[in-house]
This record gives sequence, C-alpha cells and structure tokens, in this order.
Amino acid sequence: MGGVRVAPCLAAVDEQGARSWRNPLLIAALVAAAVLLAGCVDAGSRRAGYCGLVRTVDGFEPVQAVRGIGCSSARTAVAALDRGERGQWDCSRAMHARFELDCRRPGEELQILERSPGPAHRHDGEVVLANWAFRLVGVRIEGRRRGGGWIDLSGAPFCEPEVPREALLALRLRPLTPSGGCFALPRPVRP
Repeated sequence: MGGVRVAPCLAAVDEQGARSWRNPLLIAALVAAAVLLAGCVDAGSRRAGYCGLVRTVDGFEPVQAVRGIGCSSARTAVAALDRGERGQWDCSRAMHARFELDCRRPGEELQILERSPGPAHRHDGEVVLANWAFRLVGVRIEGRRRGGGWIDLSGAPFCEPEVPREALLALRLRPLTPSGGCFALPRPVRP
C-alpha cells in the first residue's frame, strides 16, 4: 500500500467478526476504525518538520518538509531539484531567511535550509548530524547515511557543501577562510 502501515490498526478486528458483516456492532466498529485510520497511515510520512540531510550533486542540503509531503519524498525531491529535474515544483530563493529555497507544488511545500537546525554530536571520533555520520580518516573525510556504509567525501581542504559546515566544526578542523567555508586539518601541537 505504498508506505501505509495498516496491519497494527486492524489488529483489533478478529477473523470471525470480519466474516460477520450483518453484525451492527461490527459495522459501527468498522466505521469508527475508518475514521481513526488516518492516524494509522504512517503519521511521520506527512508530518511537517526537519527531515535531515540529503546528499546531492552539489553537496549536502538540510531539508524541511513544510506541508503535505513526507521526509523521504522531500529528500528525494531536493536531490532531483539539484539535478535540474524541476517537475511541477515552483521554487523561490529567500534572502535573510532560515531557508535558502522554498519549493511548492499543489498541496505540498518543502524548504532547503541554510543550516541544519540540530547540533552535531561528537562520539568516539565520529560526528553525527541528523541522519548522517562523518569521520576523519587520515587526510580524508568519510560519511555515511544512517545504516549505510562509509563513503569517501573529500580531502583537504574540506569545504562546504561537500561536507556540512556543522560537521566540519564538530570535527575540530581549522578554518581557512574568514567565513569558515573551508577547513584544514588542525595544526600539530608542538612540544
């Protein structure tokens, strides 16, 4: 059913009751279940909010579902938009806003954010930012999606958007530019 989880919602309807369509209590229960079914249709798939990072041809983009679209679909749409596949999306750039691009199509809205709204967390040499993890391996940075394998992202200098700025800062790299867009390995400590 296209990402719709129904089984837990219908678990209360037993087999005998399902065969007995003339039972008025069963009909009332089924009508009530149909009304409540909207709450069982993968509520997270249409919830507005931060969806994490998507890796595109241009680097990493933080994505937010605003209205009528699930996070998986929003991330897929942003990757397609960055490849130049606009489809029905009508996008506009923002100036001095927390998002850089707002895209709409009938009944749906998503945004590409300027920055990830959540902080990066450092643990055992890895930095976790939303749905991605990053680590320094020698003079390279690797990344992986939650549950995926490590992939090589970049060598020095490390620049955004090849690697998200929040991850570069959390890896404690040394900024090379005043704006902090590119970073280098930390200088060795002299004895």
